[in-house]
Amino acid sequence: MASPTYSEVSSLLSSYQQSHLLHHYASLPAASQSDLLRSISSLDLPRLYGKILPLLLSPPPASTSPIAPFPASRTLPPPSPTIHASLSSLGRPLVLAGKVCCLVLAGGQGTRLGYPGVKGSFPLSPRATLFDHIFRRGRALSASITWLVMTSPMNHAETVAYFRSKSNYGLPESQVRFFPQGTLPCLSPPADPSSTDPLSYKILLSSPSSVALAPDGNGGVYNALLSSGLLASLTSAGAEYLHVFSVDNALARPADPCFVGLLEREGADAGNKVLWKKDAGEKVGVMALDGGGRPCVVEYSDMSPQEKGLVDTDGKLVYGAGNICNHFFSVAFLNRILSGGSTVDDLVRFHVARKRIPCYDPVRGEAVEPGAPNGIKLETFIFDVFPLSEALAVGEVRRDEEFAPVKSADGPEGEPAVVDSPRMAREMMSELCKKWVRAAGRELGAGGAELEERLGRIRFLEIEPGKTYGGEGIGREEVDKVMAVEGQVDFLVL
Repeated sequence: MASPTYSEVSSLLSSYQQSHLLHHYASLPAASQSDLLRSISSLDLPRLYGKILPLLLSPPPASTSPIAPFPASRTLPPPSPTIHASLSSLGRPLVLAGKVCCLVLAGGQGTRLGYPGVKGSFPLSPRATLFDHIFRRGRALSASITWLVMTSPMNHAETVAYFRSKSNYGLPESQVRFFPQGTLPCLSPPADPSSTDPLSYKILLSSPSSVALAPDGNGGVYNALLSSGLLASLTSAGAEYLHVFSVDNALARPADPCFVGLLEREGADAGNKVLWKKDAGEKVGVMALDGGGRPCVVEYSDMSPQEKGLVDTDGKLVYGAGNICNHFFSVAFLNRILSGGSTVDDLVRFHVARKRIPCYDPVRGEAVEPGAPNGIKLETFIFDVFPLSEALAVGEVRRDEEFAPVKSADGPEGEPAVVDSPRMAREMMSELCKKWVRAAGRELGAGGAELEERLGRIRFLEIEPGKTYGGEGIGREEVDKVMAVEGQVDFLVL
C-alpha cells in the first residue's frame, strides 16, 4: 500500500477543518513527517465527523430516557443451594461441551495500581496474577472453554507475550484467541460548549508525529468481534453463549454454570449479573427500564439524588441492582444485532469522558501537560445493547463470593484497605477461602473452634488457583494444613 502524500492528507484534513494537525509539518525530520502522515491517514474521519459526533450532539430519543425501576420480579436473588444446584445442572453440560465461551476485557494497563505492565499480569498475591486466578479457575471448571481476550493496541503484544510465557495455561492456541479493540482520536472540545457543529471538535496530537488515540470503550467489543472474524468463528464452531467480564474482578466465575442455567431456564438471549448496592452513594450504574419499557443500565452520574435514594416499603433501594460488568450473550443474539453490516455505531450512542490528556500543541510547538481536563475521549458501553434484548435475564450475586474489583492502588500499610484496592481484593479472597475450609471442616466433622482459631492466625489464605472453581473439592488435605499452622502466618497457600 502506497504511503500517503502530504497533498492527500492536507486535502482530507481541510475537508474536516482539522488542518492544525499539519501546522508544524515543515519543521519535522523526514521520518517524523512520514509517521505523522501515516498516523493521520489511519483515522476514519468520515465515521468520526459524519456519524459518531452528529449522533452524539443530537438530542437523544425520548424513548431512551430511563424513567422506571427494573422490576424486582425480573431479578433472581442470590440462589439458595437447591436452586443453585438445579440451575447448574442445566448449565454445566453446555459448559463441558464447549458451548460456553469466555471473553475477558483486558485492554487496560496497571497504571492506577502503580504497576508498569498490563493489568491482567498484576501480581494479586505472591503466587498468582489476575490472569492466573481467572484462567486457572476456569480450567478447574472445564478444559473445553474457548477464551477470547480483548486487548487494546497499546497492550496487545505485551498481553500475547505474557500468555506465551504461561503456555496459554495449558490450552491449545485455538482455544485462546487475542484481538484488539478499536481506538478513536482524542478531541479538544469547542470554546463554545453549546456548539453542535461536529467540525468544531479538534483532534489532538500525542506527539509531533502521532495522533492522540484512546480505546473506544468496552462497547467496542462488538465492532472488534466482527472485524476480527471471531464472531463468525464462534458461530461456525457451534458456540451458544459468550460470557464477557472484566479482568480486574478477582472473583469472577468464568462460564458460570449456574447463570448459564438461568439463561436456559428463562429462554434468555442476554444476561447481566448484578450486585445490590451497599447504599445510595455507591457509585455504580444500575438496572432500569427506559422510556420504551426496555431494560437498560443507567449511569450513576445520570441519576438524580431522589432516584438514587428511592426505597420501597421494605426500605430497599429501588434502583439498587448495580452493574458490575459481568454479562452473558447468546451467540444468536450477537449475530442478530450485528447482521446486515450493522456496527456498534448503529446500535448505541457514544459517551463523552472529559479527561486530562497530555498532548502536543502543533501551533506553539510544545508538549502540554494539563492540570485540568482539556479534552474528551469517546467511548461506548457494552451494556448499551441491553434494550435490544428480547429476553434479558438478571441475577444478583453475593459480594463476598463474586466481586472483588482491583482498580486503585493500595494505601499505607497499617491503615484500612483502600476501596477496590489489591489488598481489599486479597482480603475478600482470603475470607472466601476460609469460608470454604470451614465448610470442609464441618463436612469432615473436624475442627470446630480449634479450626477457627487456626484460621484466625492466618492473615491471607489462598487456595491454589485451579484447585477449585467454587469451593468444591476442598477436603481433608486443606483442613489438615490449616490445623498444622503454628504461630501467626502472613500468607498461606493450600
